[in-house]
Amino acid sequence: MRMFGQCVWVLGSILAVAASGANAQNKKETLSLSHNKVNFTSKVGAPAPASVVISAEVKNTKAVVYFVVESNMPLIKSTSFSATGKTSGQIFLNPQAAAKLPVGKNTGTVLVKACKTKNCSAQYPGSPAKITVKYKVVAKATSSSSSSSSSSSSSSSSSSVPVLACTNSPGDIFFDEVCAPWLPVSAYEQNYADYTNAYELTDGNAGGGARFNIIQSTEADRNQVLDIEYLDAPEFFSAVRIRVPESESNALDMSDYANGKIIFDLKVISHGSANAPLEFSLDCSWPCSSTPKFIRADVLNEWKTYEFSVAEMIDRGLDIKRTSMGFMLLPTWAQQAGAHYQVDNIRWVKGDAPANPETVCYSNFFDEPWVNGVQGVGVSILGVTMEVPFDQHMNLTQGVIPWVKAYPDWSVMNGQWIYLISDVMNYQTGELIDPFTLSSCSGAGTLSLEIYTPAALVVDGKMTFSLKFVHNDYGLVDIPNSTFSVADMKPNDWNKVSVPLSGATDRNYLKFVGLHIDASLVSPALQAGFNVDNIVIKQPAN
Repeated sequence: MRMFGQCVWVLGSILAVAASGANAQNKKETLSLSHNKVNFTSKVGAPAPASVVISAEVKNTKAVVYFVVESNMPLIKSTSFSATGKTSGQIFLNPQAAAKLPVGKNTGTVLVKACKTKNCSAQYPGSPAKITVKYKVVAKATSSSSSSSSSSSSSSSSSSVPVLACTNSPGDIFFDEVCAPWLPVSAYEQNYADYTNAYELTDGNAGGGARFNIIQSTEADRNQVLDIEYLDAPEFFSAVRIRVPESESNALDMSDYANGKIIFDLKVISHGSANAPLEFSLDCSWPCSSTPKFIRADVLNEWKTYEFSVAEMIDRGLDIKRTSMGFMLLPTWAQQAGAHYQVDNIRWVKGDAPANPETVCYSNFFDEPWVNGVQGVGVSILGVTMEVPFDQHMNLTQGVIPWVKAYPDWSVMNGQWIYLISDVMNYQTGELIDPFTLSSCSGAGTLSLEIYTPAALVVDGKMTFSLKFVHNDYGLVDIPNSTFSVADMKPNDWNKVSVPLSGATDRNYLKFVGLHIDASLVSPALQAGFNVDNIVIKQPAN
C-alpha cells in the first residue's frame, strides 16, 4: 500500500498478479459499493465520530482490480483500504473531530476508482463511484440553550429525538439504560466449530463474538446508547439481547401490545466485511421465535427510527403470551465479522384493535421441539414427475426448525416434487397429534406462508411453487390462484404469499398442507436454495 496525501492506492491484493481468466460471458463488469452515503454528527469538543466501513467490489471479473480512494476535503481526516480479495476490499473513512470544522451542515465527496492498470489508465464500468459525506457540527451548548437538538431521523425523514425515560411500563426497554424489570444487556454465544461450547454472558468485553456496552453518544441530542460491535474474526456466533426478568420464568405475557408496535432508533456504523443485513426477531423460548425482519441501512452513520408491527411478529411465529426477550438485533449467522451499530430508545407501544379482527385458525411455525423418534413437525417429500434421489431428501430438508431449509442439487432435481407439511406428528404411528384442525379451518379465510428466496434463485426465475391441501390418503386438493414464481419475489428476503380459501373443495380428512415445487426449467448449475416458514390460516373473528 502506498499513500499519497489523502489518496490510497491498493495494488490488487497488495501486489499485482496476472489475470486468472476471461470474464464471465454475458455478464457486465461493474464497480459496486455497499453504500454511497455517509452521515456524521458531532458537537464541538466531543471526540471524532467512529469510522465507517464501506465494501467495494468489481463484479463479474477474474482480473486483479487496482482500487484508488481519493478524498481532498476536511471532513475526512484519513482514509485507508484493506483488500479482501483480488476484486474486492473495504474502505475505511475516518472523520475529522468537530472542533476542526465549521459549525452547521457540511458536505463533501469521496471518490472510489476501480482501475484495470496500476496507473489507472483504464477503469471498470461504474468507476469512479462517488460517496457523499455529510457532517453536521453542533456548537457547544450554552447555559441558555436546550439540551436537545434534532439530528435523528425516521426511516424516511429526519425528526427530533423524543425525550424518553423509563417508567413502570413493561413496554419500556431501553432509554439511556435498560429499564426495570428487564435484565441487563447480555449475549448468547456459540462456537462455530463446536456447538456444545455455548454460554450467556453479561460482561460486554469478555465475549468471543461481540463487544456490547452502554456508552455516551457523541451526538449532541443523545445521551447513553447501546453500542454493539462484532469482532473482525469471531470464533463465536453472538446474539446480543435484552431478556425478560428471571422472576417471569423466561416468559412474559405482552398481549397488551399485540396491536401495537416495537420502535427503536438505530445507527449502522458498518455492516461488516460480509455486508450482511441486520436481523430483528423476538424469541418465545427457542425454537419458538419470529422469523427475522432484515434491516439494510442505505446510509451509514445516520440515526433512523424503525417500527415493526407486533401483529406481524405474531404472524411470523412470536407467541405473545410467553415472550422471552424485549429486544434482539444481530447480523446474519456466520456473516457477523466487523458489524458495528448503536441502538437507542427501545420501546413497545400499545395500539388500537383492528376494525376487522381476524383469528388464527391453523398455524405451523416450525417451532415445536423435536423429540427423536417420538414426535415433531412433519415434513415429507414425494416426487411428482421424478423419483427423488435418497440423498436429495436430506438436501431438501437440511433443517425443519425453526423453518424448512432446502438446498437442492439442481443438476438432479430438474423436475417436480411436493412437500407434505403437517404440524406435530407422532413419528411412530404417522398420525397427527391434533388430526382435525386443518379440515375445520380450510373452508374460509386466507392461507399464507413465507418463503425466503436468495438473489440467485430470483435471477434464475424459473422455479414456481403452488399451495395445496393433501388428504390423509395423499389425494391432492387444488387451491385456485395459488401458483407463484420466484421471479416475482424479493431477492435475499422473506416473501409472504396468500391465497383465499373459498375456492377449495373436498376439505374433509385433510392431513397436510402441500407445497408443490416445479423446478423443471431451473438451471442445473444454480447454487441456491430456499426456506419455508409460517404456514397460517386466518379467518374473520366473527
